[in-house]
Amino acid sequence: MTVLRLIRRGITAQELREELAECDPNAIVVFACDYGDICHTKQALPISRVEELDENALYESAYSNSGVAVVDDEDDDDDEDTRKKLDNPKPVVILR
Repeated sequence: MTVLRLIRRGITAQELREELAECDPNAIVVFACDYGDICHTKQALPISRVEELDENALYESAYSNSGVAVVDDEDDDDDEDTRKKLDNPKPVVILR
């Protein structure tokens, strides 16, 4: 699955705002992802910050279960040339 096909299944920032508007304002927000174990345990992870990144924030990666990885500030610049660039016209919001 290509990165663009995967992220197109995601919701927009506006849709997220609308969903959160219906929630208790004091609720703690977490996100869930598959831990990757044999039982596919769903781990709940807290969101500590929200960042809007440019269209080059994501790249294809065989090391990710989703096939998509996030460029990290600490990533080695040498890896930049080997990353498959995306043709994504929209910015990406990362919940960390």
